[in-house]
Amino acid sequence: SSEGIHADDDRVLQAVWRDNKLWVVNTIKPIAGSDADQVTAHWYQIAADPQSSLSLADQGDIHGEELDPLGGAVHTYFPAIAVNEDGDVGIVFAASGQNLYPGAYYTGRNASDAMGAMQPARALRAGAARREPGDRRRCEPVCRTRRDPGVRLSRHQEQGGTVSRVQGRRLPVR
Repeated sequence: SSEGIHADDDRVLQAVWRDNKLWVVNTIKPIAGSDADQVTAHWYQIAADPQSSLSLADQGDIHGEELDPLGGAVHTYFPAIAVNEDGDVGIVFAASGQNLYPGAYYTGRNASDAMGAMQPARALRAGAARREPGDRRRCEPVCRTRRDPGVRLSRHQEQGGTVSRVQGRRLPVR
């Protein structure tokens, strides 16, 4: 369809407080860089030491270009975030592009990963149909509901290794 999805809402969509850190996600439209003029999910980690002021500790974009089978631009939007007791992060988000039907995807990072880094995005529920002109339904990740506004992220021991899960899906943990 030539009519786009209305995904450029830049308000904070979710925040998580864990260990004196505030994790926040929203959607931005960068004016420079690889995602310039492209709707992009963005995350922030804000240090909140009770004895001092707030400070930006880390942040990053969720690009999603690896999701397009033809390598085209991918828009990422409507993110939701979860942080477990180890500081590992899981983010679900909606994504679409010229060659990618709207769907729900996820990414994550270990607490030990490099600043600003996220693992490659993977499908939680890939889009299977195009949207028709006039279809004004919001395209949000399937795990964002009114009853469960967050993402469940937990650690499990499995065959001697550790894996993280988002809504029952495995996140690769390096």
